[in-house]
Amino acid sequence: YETRPLALTAEAKKSLLSGEVDAVTFTSSSTVHAFMRNFTPRDRRRIFLKTLAASIGPITSQALRSQGVRPVQAKGVATIEDLSRAVVRALGPT
Repeated sequence: YETRPLALTAEAKKSLLSGEVDAVTFTSSSTVHAFMRNFTPRDRRRIFLKTLAASIGPITSQALRSQGVRPVQAKGVATIEDLSRAVVRALGPT
């Protein structure tokens, strides 16, 4: 597969900074770095005080920790389904 960084829209940034977003999922360390480039370190701290960072596996989790973010990691074999389950477990029933 190929990962291509995408700049976030002003609306997406505003939603993240205001705490409207429940979770951001990260499927690789490159997605962590691409996401983080959209924000200052101060903004990142602000976002992840209220927003869950969900990681697909240990390498991605380490990339998040290196950015000062404490992730919830998927259990299992690092699939999207495992990542989805981790988000549901962490956020609880709606």
